[in-house]
Amino acid sequence: MFATAEFTALRRMHVELTNMALEEPLEDLGNCGLSLDLKEISEGYHVSMDGYSEHIADLAAQGMGWFANPSRDESSFKQAKQKLLDSMEDTTSKMPYEHAMLALSAITTNGIFGREEVIAALKATDLVSFNNYLKSLMEHGLRVQLLATGNLDEAAAQGLGDTLIKNIGAKRVLPKNEAASTQILEADRNVEVRLANPIPKDANSATINAYQYGVPDVAERVRLLMLGKMISNPAYDELRTKEQLGYVVFALLMPHQNTLEMRVIVQGAKENPDVVDTRIEAVMDSFGHGLHNLSSTEFTNWKASVRSAIAQDDQNMAEECDRFWAQISSDESCFGRRKMALQYLDSFDSPDELAKEFTWFRQKGTKKVSVRLFGDHSLVDKDPKVADNSLNALQVVHGDSLAEKVAAGNNQKYWPTESICQMHRPAV
Repeated sequence: MFATAEFTALRRMHVELTNMALEEPLEDLGNCGLSLDLKEISEGYHVSMDGYSEHIADLAAQGMGWFANPSRDESSFKQAKQKLLDSMEDTTSKMPYEHAMLALSAITTNGIFGREEVIAALKATDLVSFNNYLKSLMEHGLRVQLLATGNLDEAAAQGLGDTLIKNIGAKRVLPKNEAASTQILEADRNVEVRLANPIPKDANSATINAYQYGVPDVAERVRLLMLGKMISNPAYDELRTKEQLGYVVFALLMPHQNTLEMRVIVQGAKENPDVVDTRIEAVMDSFGHGLHNLSSTEFTNWKASVRSAIAQDDQNMAEECDRFWAQISSDESCFGRRKMALQYLDSFDSPDELAKEFTWFRQKGTKKVSVRLFGDHSLVDKDPKVADNSLNALQVVHGDSLAEKVAAGNNQKYWPTESICQMHRPAV
């Protein structure tokens, strides 16, 4: 029930109305060291609460009470709607590459939709449709996942969960297989997304090349983490320092739900994204060639860097909570991944294996989703030259609308939502 732009707009209205209702109570609770944050995510809602354990259940009851029955008079509805529209229509609040990142998510993620479509859906939303949505939501039910950290024992944590479920207003708690899930497009051909910079009079362009790896096992994840660390400085040195293609340049490994992607991001006004794409490809090729000349000392140093990143202790309770919650909310539940990663790192002693991984990554295993946001709008609809370095077919879409999402995903699959919580994936 959640995978439409209309439901995205309605969820955001629900969150805004709930937060408006909570503003005054939360100000009072703030004097007791309590806080509550409610936001909309592609699968539904995310709520986090902080405070003293003796008051946290009261906070949950009050917060979820307003969630179940937010302010729904016409005046509050119009105020919340206008606040959301003002925020979404203000394109200057994000940088060009951030708009490109949103387009990447809209095209490749089943439960995320483009900004303009959500705005259109929000404008069409009225109080009647919102009330119908809320009624349907409560009758359909919600899946509830909970993580409690701090000085709550098991009984107190269970009591907090019971309080949330009692006050949330849903008639039933959904099992996992009935709840919404977010999936990532498994591209079997390269996809190119062309769109205009939505910021008025901004000449900057942005290029994001996302190289899909898919769902890795633990050993693959470690090798990819090392490659992501290694490529960061060469990409910056070449694209930012030497060629001066942009003042924003990143090259890094990023999770996309349970998949991994190597992303190279460039924002600037010197060259258009079609040119920048060719320079990114050249950097990727040069990096791959350089891996074959990696010395044992360099390899050992990079292993040490990866070990430090993996083994780093949580610095505070918030970091510990984020680490555990990532496993719970994604349903991965791979709490032993760090231990397995360090075990694999102990046995990983071959620079050649790293070069082999990247060669597979470039030549056989991955597809590229390239988002090209043009500061020069005249180039957006220009037919791209099919000069891709790979032999893969190219799917070109213009914008991040639902029609373009459907075109990009035509006859394609989505990556499975399950992760691989094993050092090496099972043999096929």
